[in-house]
Amino acid sequence: MGDTEDLSSLSKEELAEFQRVNSETIFSLEEEIKLLKTQIKQFGPDRLPSHPYQVVQRPNGGTNVADVQNMLEADIKKYSHRLAETARLTDITIEKVQREVLEMDEFRCKKRFSLELKVFDRTVHLVYDMQETLASSHTEHESHPAGCMITWFEVTFEQDINDAIGEMIAEAADEVAIHSVFSLLKTYLLWVKTRRQLVEHFSQMYPELVTVDIEENRVKLTISNPKPDHPKFILDWGRKTVNYWVEPDIRLSVEAPQALIAMDDKGILHEAPEMFSVMVKSHGLEKAITCLVKLVASTGPQGQTTDDMS
Repeated sequence: MGDTEDLSSLSKEELAEFQRVNSETIFSLEEEIKLLKTQIKQFGPDRLPSHPYQVVQRPNGGTNVADVQNMLEADIKKYSHRLAETARLTDITIEKVQREVLEMDEFRCKKRFSLELKVFDRTVHLVYDMQETLASSHTEHESHPAGCMITWFEVTFEQDINDAIGEMIAEAADEVAIHSVFSLLKTYLLWVKTRRQLVEHFSQMYPELVTVDIEENRVKLTISNPKPDHPKFILDWGRKTVNYWVEPDIRLSVEAPQALIAMDDKGILHEAPEMFSVMVKSHGLEKAITCLVKLVASTGPQGQTTDDMS
């Protein structure tokens, strides 16, 4: 029925049926073309998703539904594990992803990605453009391989983060340094989280010895004994940024009555700030502060501590 003369032999009903089948076939092909265009718009050329999960009819009358289900379950398990591991290692989880192709020709494809992320449970929105040079655009005379490059990005976050490190993030964004931006975000939010947890821990565990004063960018943690013959330690808890990396900047000052200073023939009180810095590097911040608390809580010259400190 592929020849033209065959059509003339068809009855009116057969011709109508032939036209109906052709119309359905054309409609089906148009729908597939629309789908392919949508996929190309989303993924770009040479990046169309494969269809390993397509259900097919077997010669014996059965189908591969069970195989497809097993493949889907295995892939879901694999990718879920990867996402969980990434979140564990980076404290970054991806909540939403959208992508589209902005420009495309036979040589290049420019895509835009929009992501909603959680960084230490804080919401961050990231939009970036990626320029992809297609492998098909290269000839044997060209030396540069196909690849991808981020050409622009924008990141937005909550106002308190912007107030604290917004200018530095804008500087990194101007240089299209996306790794520097996330280095700033992660280390700053880790600094905020760690400071909050430790301040809450010591103020709740030692309410008679520890007081907290919160200023705009710094926290002052005062460790003092109600008895007047004990030293007072004041921790000025701020931050510093080195190469797009936020670090704690904690300075210790010591106040003590003159009689106690006169008894300190080994200069322990004078050397306390330096000793504290060494202890932070060797044992961590929590243990270093705990040592100060126990020293302030000591009840006698031999350094015995109260029952609460034991």
